[in-house]
Amino acid sequence: MMTWYCPRKYIPRPPHSNCPKRPLIQDAPIISEVSFFAGFFWACYHSSLAPTPELGGHWPPTAILPLNPSEAPLLNTSILLASGVSVTWAHHSLTEGNQKQTIQALLTTILLGVYFTLPQISEYFEAPFIISDGIYSSTFFTATGFHGLHVIIGSTILTICLLCQLKFHFRPGMVAHPCNPSTLGGRGG
Repeated sequence: MMTWYCPRKYIPRPPHSNCPKRPLIQDAPIISEVSFFAGFFWACYHSSLAPTPELGGHWPPTAILPLNPSEAPLLNTSILLASGVSVTWAHHSLTEGNQKQTIQALLTTILLGVYFTLPQISEYFEAPFIISDGIYSSTFFTATGFHGLHVIIGSTILTICLLCQLKFHFRPGMVAHPCNPSTLGGRGG
């Protein structure tokens, strides 16, 4: 919630602009993503709190051997936390105008994203269940699949940012804002 609220306060507006600090349209992808994943978590929690006789009356369902949470899931969680630290490092390095550290931090984050994807793929192949085995496996594969896709898309966007940074397209203090044409390729000051 803090990352959602804080930018509203700190995004500067162009001088003499009537534009709000953060248009509502910028919140729509965040809200839809939170809702999307909340639906999958709700399906999993609902099924685990009230397992039906079809599931064997307990959770996880009968005949489903869940993955050990201290193996691949713990590794992936650690990787994601490390990538959060490195992308924050990239952001702070960029705002301070430190080109070398920005490149290092972006490259670290991208490599962590790729490294996250590899255990996720192996987790899919090593899972002792398939997507059609019931609610447990279908929510597992769908939620983790979309999360993996989210990481791949984020790594791709960060790779584009890295290429832009290598060509010195970013400057300290530069903030892309929909009401500031100078940051969107138009004219303005």
